[in-house]
Amino acid sequence: MDGRRYDAGDRQYLPEGEQHLYGGSPHGEPYTQGMSFRLKLLCLPTLYGTISRWSGMAPETVVYRLIPCLTLCMGYLAYGRLGAVLFDHNREKCNIFLIIVGILFCAGTYMPGVDGFDIFYGGFRGVTIRAAVLLPYLFSCLFERKYLGAVLCILAEACMVWTLYGAGVCLLVTVAWVALRWLWTMCSRNDHKKTQAVKTAPGEEDAE
Repeated sequence: MDGRRYDAGDRQYLPEGEQHLYGGSPHGEPYTQGMSFRLKLLCLPTLYGTISRWSGMAPETVVYRLIPCLTLCMGYLAYGRLGAVLFDHNREKCNIFLIIVGILFCAGTYMPGVDGFDIFYGGFRGVTIRAAVLLPYLFSCLFERKYLGAVLCILAEACMVWTLYGAGVCLLVTVAWVALRWLWTMCSRNDHKKTQAVKTAPGEEDAE
């Protein structure tokens, strides 16, 4: 898609992957002026179309089979890292944590919109990748104060979710986390100063 006007009949001249993946906007309506420059660069259909073209796989196979499998695997890896951070790399507790996560995924397949349903039946969607992969990895980075990883999560969300031009959940979570951590640090410092003042006051009186 090069910014020119494409009608429904014109898409037959596009590569097969782009015919299927670029047939409509995120709102379900067909494009009449071509995809915007941002969506051509910063969206999952571009990646899926590239994988389809380079691998020779059908677009349906890439979108509905390959990507959901990768999303599920990356989700378990992200939750495994979060479990390692929460339980101080205790293997037994991490395994129990992953089993609970898997049970919750399976229990959530009853209704569209639930994380379990999305990861099994909509793993190609940006919001699913954000919920199953980016957010648990983001929390693990924030717990370990690895803010470079948090920035990468924010940028990754901007590349795959059409929400406020990418300024979405990962950015809000990071800002809220940093703000709460700063408030906690300030309160701890004030309490420490008060404690030191109370401890030094009797000594000063005795010296007088």
